Amino acid sequence: MDENSINPIASASNHSPVVSVDLGAEIARLHKENTGPSGRSSKTLVNYPDFRVVLMVMKSNAKFAVHKSPGRISVEVLDGHIQSHILGRLVDLPAGHVLALDREILHDVEALEETAFLLTIALSAEAEQSQKRG
Repeated sequence: MDENSINPIASASNHSPVVSVDLGAEIARLHKENTGPSGRSSKTLVNYPDFRVVLMVMKSNAKFAVHKSPGRISVEVLDGHIQSHILGRLVDLPAGHVLALDREILHDVEALEETAFLLTIALSAEAEQSQKRG
């Protein structure tokens, strides 16, 4: 490792000012985990009070029921293929695609094949306080 490299740091409770993650290794580890009947597994890679990055893997045909987020989100499909119903339309997200949603937008997620994606959540101060209360 050279002097300009950053050691990998990845922890659900990490508030370090610098976080570097080997996504390939984390995806491989999550794929090996027992996902149980949900067909899903995840790891929070970055967890600041107002900003989170979660790595998620889903087996083929696994689903998230309709839900919403108090913060703005982005979904970056790293590998595989998912679809989501949003505001009455079907959004197709193969590997390499990114989706961004504003706060409180109802959506579902279905994996059409084994998939890995990054979910990024940006919480406003108001949403952050609401999550702490609820």
